[in-house]
Amino acid sequence: GGGTVEDADGEEQNNDTAASAQPIELGDTLTGAITPAADEDFYQFEITQSGCVHLDMTSYMQFYCLIIYDTSGGELWYTDQNEYNYTVGFREDVYNIYLECGIYYLKVNGYKSGANDASTGEYLLVTSFEGANANEIEGNNSVASANIFTPGDQIRGVIAINDTLDFYGVTLGHSGRLRLDITSYMKYYCIVIYDTMGTELWYTDSNEYNAMVGFRQDWYAINLEAGTYYIEVNGYRAGTSDFSTGRYIIDASFTDAEATETEPNNSIADATAAALGVENRGLIGVNDRYDFYGFTLTKDSRLALDITSYMRYYTLGIYNTAGELLWSVDGREYNSKVGYREDAYAIDLSAGDYYIQVTGYRTGTRDASTGTYTLLIDRSDIPVEEE
Repeated sequence: GGGTVEDADGEEQNNDTAASAQPIELGDTLTGAITPAADEDFYQFEITQSGCVHLDMTSYMQFYCLIIYDTSGGELWYTDQNEYNYTVGFREDVYNIYLECGIYYLKVNGYKSGANDASTGEYLLVTSFEGANANEIEGNNSVASANIFTPGDQIRGVIAINDTLDFYGVTLGHSGRLRLDITSYMKYYCIVIYDTMGTELWYTDSNEYNAMVGFRQDWYAINLEAGTYYIEVNGYRAGTSDFSTGRYIIDASFTDAEATETEPNNSIADATAAALGVENRGLIGVNDRYDFYGFTLTKDSRLALDITSYMRYYTLGIYNTAGELLWSVDGREYNSKVGYREDAYAIDLSAGDYYIQVTGYRTGTRDASTGTYTLLIDRSDIPVEEE
């Protein structure tokens, strides 16, 4: 057995084991032969950045198998059952394998998987490498080792066969909209957002690229309260064992909601105090589904509620101090052409303390929209009608 390296330093040697693997540079052309049938050829290569290893194989064996190992002997990638064309006596294949920086071993043999068949013959293997130009710092495979970024940054990462998850951390000083613009060169990609407790807040998955162009572009706007969050990127396709690799680019930006509400105000007990005649600006986020405002009427009044909602749906409810629902509107949908909706309501109420709940839920469905809104609570100029 053994092989020679064309256009590079190196000469034919006994390379039947990993310990005696022939060092190569990616960019070398390997010419070798498997003989006798039990023969195996090992090559060692190193990459100093994450990227794609290209293997262009021409085999004159009836069957061939390629395997890539890491330095601990772990099998990272393989291809087998590759039978040649009897008419022409050879077979050609191209492989693209994404790997993190490190030292690797490539094994070539003539075995047919699942059988004792072991063929012999020559092969020609052209190698090359394309760096990903990533700026992620490995290993960022967990929340604990997440790369920290700031909105406005560009994230360039790689999902590789030996690096299936990437994590990034971001801290938002105010509530608002985090926008993620992604260009993915993976067949599939998935993005998940977690809070500091590890709770999954938002995700998108099964995003398949356009095979004709080899990439896919999407943008996402995620409404979040102030806090620290972790973003996971992977190549899994939900509900299947499909897993893809490749590089991706994410441009992150943030728009402050300029909210006046005081979080947390998710219940009557912690409602934000609302002065009459003063506009309240709030955000319903993926981790903040309800906002409550408390106000006082010193006399029987016709209450005027003016809302501008940038959520797809909004629902309002007025409660008394006993928690009883006195009035509500449900599932008011915005105008998708302009991206908002404006409404004014008049509700007759007796003197007392009250609470208004704002949410993006639509009753009876799983629809839960998010976004900003402005809410003005005031008394109407129209007096309460006496009965």
